[in-house]
Amino acid sequence: DQGEADKAISRINELCSSRRGVRVVSLADAVAGYMGTLDQQAPDFIKTGIPELDKDVYLRPGKFMVLGAYASAGKTLLALQMAKEMAKTRKVGFFSCETDSYDIAVRCLTAESRVWNRRILTHDLNSMDKQALRKAAEALSPLQLDIVEAGGFTVADVQAVTLSRRYDVIFVDYLQLLRGSGKGRYEDVTEISLGLHTLAQQHKVLVVALAQLARPEKRDGKPVPPSMSSLRESGQIEQDADVVALMYPEEPENNRSRRVFKVSKNKEGEKLVLKFDFDGSTQRMEVVREHPAAWQP
Repeated sequence: DQGEADKAISRINELCSSRRGVRVVSLADAVAGYMGTLDQQAPDFIKTGIPELDKDVYLRPGKFMVLGAYASAGKTLLALQMAKEMAKTRKVGFFSCETDSYDIAVRCLTAESRVWNRRILTHDLNSMDKQALRKAAEALSPLQLDIVEAGGFTVADVQAVTLSRRYDVIFVDYLQLLRGSGKGRYEDVTEISLGLHTLAQQHKVLVVALAQLARPEKRDGKPVPPSMSSLRESGQIEQDADVVALMYPEEPENNRSRRVFKVSKNKEGEKLVLKFDFDGSTQRMEVVREHPAAWQP
């Protein structure tokens, strides 16, 4: 049946992958390995293109980052912005479970050209718009970014494509839309989270998974800012992730308001809060530097 077939496919992927066997390293050898790098350059961390984030969040192969947000808060927009930056130097796969490649292409062209999204979709373009789009297409073409239409995918499917395409970084949009074994939503999401964590760790791939947040709670009639417990359908997500970031509108009733970006878990750095100006018409987010003199790169 389907369940047995999925298990068989998962096992075949493991057998056919290039993953090495179990690696056991003594603490002495691990410490000696680090000491041997002291005179070398700093590790080549994977940059998001957001300096205020990159100075405290150290992303590298083998890590699992979760970006949680409410529906329509801009998580796909921000993920694409990060993916394009990473694709300048890394091979990136963007697994989209709900948006097709045409729509993603339009979003990327909108952000790069700054021509309004609605005008691109309706072809209501003047000569200057078309010229801006041609330049945007030229700028986007060299990026090592693949869009994988992943509707109905399991974690095993994501792993198979990741290994066969040799991606350094993958984005999953979004975690709760991957297909589990059908035992129930809590069990499925727990299984998916564990699977993505294992994929990152065993195959040294940076995994950035988007996640939907539960509807905001209210206190005295006002929405309460989300916390890690707001990650929908499984507490396993916050356990597995090396980094958890939560994003939500600064003014809950105004979807055009600034976005609050809160790093709530960061195993190798500090927690932090950023604010973004959000422009849905041009598919861009820009960090708000309210006190630029206080920030040091």
